[in-house]
Amino acid sequence: MMEEAMKKLKHITRSVCCYSVATCFAATLLAATLLLTACSPETENLFGESAAIRLQKSVVNYTTTLEDNAQGWSMDFYPGERIDGGVAYTARFKDGNVTLSCERAIDYGDLIYKSEYKYTAGQEVTSGYSIKSENSVVLSFDTFNALIHYWAQPFGLKAAGYASDYEFSFIHCSADSVVLRGKKYGNLMRLYPLNQSASDYITKAGAMRQQLSDIPRQRIVVDGQTQLISFTDNHLKYTDGDKQYDVPFTYTADGIRFYESASIKGMVFNQMSYDAATQELRSADGHFVLPAPSVTEKFVATKYQWYFGYNKNTGPSDMCDDLMTVVNTIVANFKADYGGYDVLQDFYMGTNILSADKDANRVVIGWHYRSSYGWGSHDYCSYGIAMSAASPDQPLVTIQPTEPGTGFDQKSFCKTLVNWIADNSPYLASFDDEDNPTQVTLTSQKDATKWFKLVKK
Repeated sequence: MMEEAMKKLKHITRSVCCYSVATCFAATLLAATLLLTACSPETENLFGESAAIRLQKSVVNYTTTLEDNAQGWSMDFYPGERIDGGVAYTARFKDGNVTLSCERAIDYGDLIYKSEYKYTAGQEVTSGYSIKSENSVVLSFDTFNALIHYWAQPFGLKAAGYASDYEFSFIHCSADSVVLRGKKYGNLMRLYPLNQSASDYITKAGAMRQQLSDIPRQRIVVDGQTQLISFTDNHLKYTDGDKQYDVPFTYTADGIRFYESASIKGMVFNQMSYDAATQELRSADGHFVLPAPSVTEKFVATKYQWYFGYNKNTGPSDMCDDLMTVVNTIVANFKADYGGYDVLQDFYMGTNILSADKDANRVVIGWHYRSSYGWGSHDYCSYGIAMSAASPDQPLVTIQPTEPGTGFDQKSFCKTLVNWIADNSPYLASFDDEDNPTQVTLTSQKDATKWFKLVKK
């Protein structure tokens, strides 16, 4: 019995050993075959061309793509941290040179260096460019061009200037569009082929900026439903669900184009076209519409001064009794100030009479008074305010203070008026004319007994 078991064990051992030897031999034969195949001239590179060759071919292809478009390209450029949105450029590439133009005037007067450079909107400047292969394919504006290098020039205490690039890595390049990313700061830059002359495009983009920025819109209609937005300073800001979004954009010849796609209620849009007949901005699919500005939107974006009812001889009028009391107290303080020589002449709400270099606040409650200084000379003080539409479907205006303006520290007693206006905000606005208003009565939504009237002058 024992002998029979030992014979079986030896048989199994011989079988396993033979199997192992056969397996090892097969593995060795396979390795040798692969080695011989890898060394064969016909299959020397399993992965095709080297990375260096592929990059060099891309350099040639991208150069051809940029230079083949005789009209050139529109170029959406975003300086710095995109705080001021995008700037429209055109670019024509030919024989290693690029000719740029910009929708904005470029003035080096505010920079420490290059103060002699000043360029009007649309003026063309030609310089060298190159496309080269590094770790990726790079477009470089590598000789000085005042229009593009302006944003990277150092000035004041900002060594990086506006922190903007003049070298960009290619992300996508075709005859229909080119997408690049700044090498250092990472902003996207997009190019689109022009179907009109560069000068026509840049003129229209500048005109579009002027037309649309004059009256910032504060409503968007999404599939028939209206909601509040902010549309100003090359930014669209809106709320979708419980999230807030801020999408910068560039003006184009026929509307606006966003830095990245915007999405509301699950629907996406990346540009909007302007209809001069309806004054609407509309997405291509029609789901999104920025309507023509309402009279309320025009008022909160006013470029004018709207005066309170006040006459230095007869006192306040066209306001509720509560506000009259506040105004009379302010008038008395003016008279008491500096020996009775300061006299309030009038006061207003709206665009600051003072220039920006005299008062940074551009929208204010402002007081004009005869000063005791200079033998009865006239002077101004102000307090900054922010005005906005407070409802998508009602003429509701919010007025809130921001910060003291020029001369306010000497007339701080005027803050009682600022506080009264803020405390009773928002206001239902009633205009004398929906198209070209010259008078508006603002009545507190909180308390209808609190109201005042303003007249545009």
